[in-house]
Amino acid sequence: MFAVAAFLLLYQILHLAEGAPTGSAWQPDFNNLTALRDVHAPAWVPQPRYRGTWGVLYSCTLTLGLCVYTAIHQNIPARDGGRRSFYLCKAQWVLIAIFAPEAVLYPAWRQWYIAREVTSTLNELAREAEFEANTAKTPDKKTTTEPEMKIVTQTQLSGAPTGTPEPPSKRSPLPAQESRNATNTADSYPTYNLATGFYIVMGGFVTKCHLTDGKVVPHIDGKQFHTLSPEDVKDMAREGHFLWVETSTLQDKSKANILAKGLVCFQVFWMLVDGVARKVSGYPLAILEVHVFVHVLCALTMYGLWFKKPMDIQDPTVLNQQETAKLRTVMGDYGRKLLKKASNLGSFSEEADTSTMYLTLGILVVLCAAYGGVHLSTWNFNFPTPIEQKLWRISCILTVAGSVCVPGFLVIAFEFGRFVEGTIFVILRRQAWGLETMHYAIMITIALIFSPLLLASRFYLVLESFISIRDVPSGVYMTVPWAQYIPHI
Repeated sequence: MFAVAAFLLLYQILHLAEGAPTGSAWQPDFNNLTALRDVHAPAWVPQPRYRGTWGVLYSCTLTLGLCVYTAIHQNIPARDGGRRSFYLCKAQWVLIAIFAPEAVLYPAWRQWYIAREVTSTLNELAREAEFEANTAKTPDKKTTTEPEMKIVTQTQLSGAPTGTPEPPSKRSPLPAQESRNATNTADSYPTYNLATGFYIVMGGFVTKCHLTDGKVVPHIDGKQFHTLSPEDVKDMAREGHFLWVETSTLQDKSKANILAKGLVCFQVFWMLVDGVARKVSGYPLAILEVHVFVHVLCALTMYGLWFKKPMDIQDPTVLNQQETAKLRTVMGDYGRKLLKKASNLGSFSEEADTSTMYLTLGILVVLCAAYGGVHLSTWNFNFPTPIEQKLWRISCILTVAGSVCVPGFLVIAFEFGRFVEGTIFVILRRQAWGLETMHYAIMITIALIFSPLLLASRFYLVLESFISIRDVPSGVYMTVPWAQYIPHI
């Protein structure tokens, strides 16, 4: 509190000094070395009322890079690439976020949505199991059967964003510790939080396994690894076996740096305040600043969605011998289901949740349209040449139109596939041409038609944002004096 009060007092003093009369604006005689040594400056020299081209490029580029890099929370990666592969993968996601921030924002929302659902389901199953266990207790009757085990994973973790986690490689992760706690009491079950839910979604639990006759068979001596999906963890919980990890362990192994994120947020705060203040003062904004504002808002949204997600964990929790045996008992014929899920991800031939698909497409439409819509607000901005202005407008229109047209065509493809499945499915099967092939053919056709235009428009929006700085109105370089006293980089 004292530090805040001291900062506000210092700010007020600087603000008053800024307005103190000093006659004409003073500046040193840069061409006179003698004067620079001997002539004394006034008691207070205010900040210059303008900024340079480098200042605009530096602040915008740095803010953009820091926001994007610190906002991305990767899934637990494959193990064969090592740290180099991990950071190369993150660099790829940074590039994707620069050219299409909504392509990262949507998976962030999707993971948050699934993590909440997984957390809620597991807590509900834990409460039901605890209630049933307590109800079944009889003080005068000894049970001869082993009570259901609650598997509590407390492995020390060592440890791309988004979507279904990559399966670990054949390189063995750190060995599971046999000292992992496992309680045999049925009257207490773990309470899951959102951080644990994110850990499950990002591929936090893996089991050693063999592939035998097309089945995934968990085995402690297996040479391969299978990543447990959220559905796998929930299926185990339905059988009374709960995989869990301490929140403190996740916090210890997560690479999330609160100080770094705080500094980035402070830089973002200054940039937003400075931009609004300059706009209110009547000074024009550079196109680059508007472009960065869009990414800043996307990054802040990702911060909120991934706030509880562990960051940059590189090693999953490997089920120990006891847990692997329990998983193998639970699976039975379930091994075939696991293999089918792994081989048919995204297949239209599976039963699909139509409402979920439409919700997904709707969110993508809104995000893409918002990205292009904000850029459309610069419709009447000054551009270095008329052709650049026309290309900018075309790119903005393509971005907005593509966000509506492409999902629309995907819906048509999906509904067409359902129609085919209900009418001429047998004929297609006789021709050895499955529905999955047809859907992929339709989607590939759509991608070949629209992807080059959409990619070109996105690339141009980013490129023009930077090269347009070579010819801007002079007011772009004017600054608001009081905003310069807000700490920033």
